[in-house]
Amino acid sequence: MRLIDRKITINLNKFVIILFILSLFHPLFGLIFYIGSLKLVQKEKIIGAIKYMLIVTMRGILSIKTGVSLGNLDTIKLVFIIVLSLYILKYTFYNIKLQSFKSIFFCVIFFCVYVSIVSFISGSYPIVSTFKVWSFGLNFVAMLYGVYYTRERIHWINYMFHVLTPFFVISFLVIPFESFRIINNNFQGVFNHVNMMGIMGAIYISVLLNIEENKRIMYNILIAITLYMQYLTASRTGLFVSIFIISIHYFINLNIKKMVFFLITMTLLAAVYYINPTIKNLIGNEIRSYIYKGNENDILASRREVGEKSQKKFESNELIGSGFMVPFDKNIKDYNLNMSIIYEPGNLFWELLGGVGIIGLFLFFLFILVIILNGYINYISLILTAIGICLGEMVIFSINNMAILLYMLIGIYLIKEKKVSS
Repeated sequence: MRLIDRKITINLNKFVIILFILSLFHPLFGLIFYIGSLKLVQKEKIIGAIKYMLIVTMRGILSIKTGVSLGNLDTIKLVFIIVLSLYILKYTFYNIKLQSFKSIFFCVIFFCVYVSIVSFISGSYPIVSTFKVWSFGLNFVAMLYGVYYTRERIHWINYMFHVLTPFFVISFLVIPFESFRIINNNFQGVFNHVNMMGIMGAIYISVLLNIEENKRIMYNILIAITLYMQYLTASRTGLFVSIFIISIHYFINLNIKKMVFFLITMTLLAAVYYINPTIKNLIGNEIRSYIYKGNENDILASRREVGEKSQKKFESNELIGSGFMVPFDKNIKDYNLNMSIIYEPGNLFWELLGGVGIIGLFLFFLFILVIILNGYINYISLILTAIGICLGEMVIFSINNMAILLYMLIGIYLIKEKKVSS
């Protein structure tokens, strides 16, 4: 805070941090945080709009032990996100001439048009489905365009690192405190669910893997403690995606010294595992318990009910599905915009098959393929993270949840150094 020409000025970042901290204590401060943080947009334009959406997203996924719930302000947050998405597109759409972005844009628009049409044909809540898919399409394209348009003025992977790191450092520090274990007595850090902690860990590890190398020892330590926290959550999706993207990242960015070190380490660990029966049984039982979650007859027991609902939607209309991101009842045709409908989509593959059918599934993965082919292969772990976590926690269409983080990863994937097609 400084006094200039008899006026008190405060650093913009510190101002937003203060509002963020205040929002933890009362919903009224939450409203002030949502409105006051728009100062970012006023001062930094498109960069500020992206920062705003990232920061309010992080606030929205905190647990009630970390700060009061702002769920009653979700509508206001959603309106701000949609308006800012339109703002970003207004200033970027005609200034980005790349054919790759045009292809992505038309693929996304075609998917949204398709979903809107089939929702009226076979869905129970066509207006809700239409609103959700266009909200997704608008924000998704806006984030890709915004990240690319501002790439020379801000290093977004570094910015994500600086925003996310405090949440994970604090989460690590609260491991001993039982009060932060609200769901199933498993660890969830400062986040609102154990599964959220798990998938946020995968996002954070993806950022750490792709950030510049100048502090690699520190980044590796952060990766290690994040993997440990993911293990404590019992979130299979988060941990498995993290292990997968770490493997893919180091395989693609092959370094002989790192590969030799990796092979030696794995050989020693394997030797200890197979030579010592006690360690072998202990590790084997722990892995089995973690994977099956206490039900060795059905590895997907915890998600079976959600899968069955998606299967019923698919069986009702295999070609075009039975309603995007909404429940299905053949006796209901509701044309109201009822955003209070309770619906748990579960798995990305299940939801697309059940919600938009075989055709919709094909169209979605078509534009994901277009993105992959126009991105940069050395950083493919970014987009694999975004898609991978949705195979267990389907959040990519939920812009009022944490989907914006996934869009940022995909946007960063499109602005790196070495193209897939090169």
